[in-house]
Amino acid sequence: MNLANRDAVIYALGVGACQRDPVDEDELNYVYHKNGQQFVQVLPTFATVYSFRSLPIDHLVPGLEYDPRLVLYGQHYIELYKPLPSCGRIQNKVSLAGLHDKGKAAIVEHETKSYNESGELLCLNRSTLYLRGAGGFSSSSRAFSYSNYPANQPLLYRLSGDYNALHSDPVVAKNAGFTRPIMHGLCTLGFAVRAIIKCICKGDPNLVKSLVGRFLLHAYPGETLVTEMWLQDKRDMEELGIWEVFKVKLALLLSATEAAEMNHKDAVIYALGVGACQRDAVDDDELKYVYHENGQQFVQVLPTFSAIFSSGSTPIAQLLPGLEYDPRLLLHGQQYIEIYKPLPSSGRIQNKVALAGLHDKGKAAIVELETKSYNESGELLCMNRSTVYLRGAGGFSRSSRPFSYSNYPANQALLYRLSGDYNPLHSDPVVAKVAGFTRPILHGLCTLGFAVRAIIKCICKGDPNKVKSIFGRFLLHVYPGETLITEMWLQDKRVIYQVRVKERNRIVLSGFVDLHGLTSSL
Repeated sequence: MNLANRDAVIYALGVGACQRDPVDEDELNYVYHKNGQQFVQVLPTFATVYSFRSLPIDHLVPGLEYDPRLVLYGQHYIELYKPLPSCGRIQNKVSLAGLHDKGKAAIVEHETKSYNESGELLCLNRSTLYLRGAGGFSSSSRAFSYSNYPANQPLLYRLSGDYNALHSDPVVAKNAGFTRPIMHGLCTLGFAVRAIIKCICKGDPNLVKSLVGRFLLHAYPGETLVTEMWLQDKRDMEELGIWEVFKVKLALLLSATEAAEMNHKDAVIYALGVGACQRDAVDDDELKYVYHENGQQFVQVLPTFSAIFSSGSTPIAQLLPGLEYDPRLLLHGQQYIEIYKPLPSSGRIQNKVALAGLHDKGKAAIVELETKSYNESGELLCMNRSTVYLRGAGGFSRSSRPFSYSNYPANQALLYRLSGDYNPLHSDPVVAKVAGFTRPILHGLCTLGFAVRAIIKCICKGDPNKVKSIFGRFLLHVYPGETLITEMWLQDKRVIYQVRVKERNRIVLSGFVDLHGLTSSL
């Protein structure tokens, strides 16, 4: 694609540059050759133009039927490697990073890498799109694995070290809103990964590099679980970035170190706790987890056994003294694990636990913990990142005053579309009504541009080259003419932000912006 200075200027105007002040000192350089500069400066979110001007979805997924007018953005991630040029020739390499059949719709993830004329990588865009009417192209995969929890499964699993009464005491379970004790989320994760190792890895747990699980709903002991799995070439979930949006990782606030002893019995109890050899006591693929098979010196260890290092480590109360919550009502939100070496079945493990995030949700708090586990030689074995939901622990902070207010003029979408996104969803009332909106909506990437422009103005003192990477998740639509409030919090070199529609008091966009560095004056 070929770019001219005009494109960068039109984009800047499209996201509101100099809208409130035509000679704004921080923003005039986006639309005018100020002080004799040869080129206008370019907003980092101009990178999104490269993405949506690149190959259409039809080229990436031929035969996928959908109405392009009804395409909605789900989320967008940008990494910047060099300052973006305002003109020149850009070479885009576009690849399909994900495709998900949701029945009545499809979710498509595509990745665009953009290079300058010298072949240098300028930026990476990763977009997630929601295509109405494009689902149903595949029949659901045959389930690879069925698991059935016996009614006493949590009583067995808790021997691995998680003695939370929520999983055994009916009174505590009822107080938490459940009809009876529920299964441990990490036990469910263990069942699922064990099935994957058996079906995909042919029983070899050392093939597992990393794993992530998000706990969407509780499971009751005795219920039948179906584990469905799909192999997606060489791209694992970390590369796809599917769950990063749920893990807005904050700066490390506090850390602790502790040691833990374990022996073969712990690994065997864990394997039995997640159902190993439950259906066949001499299962060829699973006997090695519970028995010294064929003269092997140690039992083999399931990769999810590393979750035990995390659950038995420093308690939240020690990392966050003064945070009041009922530990019996703690719920797992999600778990991410990276495996660096095969896990030992016995020995001394050194855990370094850090608080990776803390979010006040009013009536509850969300805490993110990161645990790095080392063997006796000091080698890093694995990393666990857990997100837990603490009922009754919220309300400890007051929301920051908003740093920036933005008000879209009613014709903002008509101006922004000149940057190249001519989807009639943003201009045609008939198409908007077909899509379920009362009138045309604003481009999600326009909202992202407004937000990042506010961050550059308020945090970076107008210097767009401070921006290293950008992530945004589009939570709700915006109508042109609505007032937007951009709230931002600085966490070391990361700006956490959210955008709220004032008239409806709804959050429409959230994410983070990573910065190269801040001077003391900033």
